[in-house]
Amino acid sequence: MKSLRLSIFFLISFAVFSQSNKQVAFRELTVEQGLSQNSVVSIAQDSTGFMWFATQDGLNKYDGRNFTHYDIQFEDVTRPTYSKLGKIYVTKNNEMWIISNSGKLEKYNQENDVFQLIENVKNVSELIQDGASNYYLILHPYLMLLSKHQSFPLAVYILSREQH
Repeated sequence: MKSLRLSIFFLISFAVFSQSNKQVAFRELTVEQGLSQNSVVSIAQDSTGFMWFATQDGLNKYDGRNFTHYDIQFEDVTRPTYSKLGKIYVTKNNEMWIISNSGKLEKYNQENDVFQLIENVKNVSELIQDGASNYYLILHPYLMLLSKHQSFPLAVYILSREQH
């Protein structure tokens, strides 16, 4: 009886969602269309609708027709020790950040269409934003909390490793 209810639930859900008038179209984007390299390590969409692709050969901004290439290097995924792949982040307040190779943190300046290196932060592996728009940077073995209102760390925590 339980499996019958579950089956009916899935059938109804499928019928409801399949009646949607939204059409989804996918198009392959490769080097033939202007992407700098086919191995994409991170993807994000900014608040203006541009698609951003981090590849082994640089950062690419796609406007729906053309690519703009930025000479920012991301880790080579073909190497056996690639642990710091590039990452692209779009925050809740529509700021865009990237983590390039070697853990470099950079913030996008939309007005000048450039990325600005954050000089005093190195070896970043992750950027997280909480509900209050504070940032958490993971710089192994540290976790740094940054306020959205201040340019200096509010707290620095040491990440512990589980003991076996």
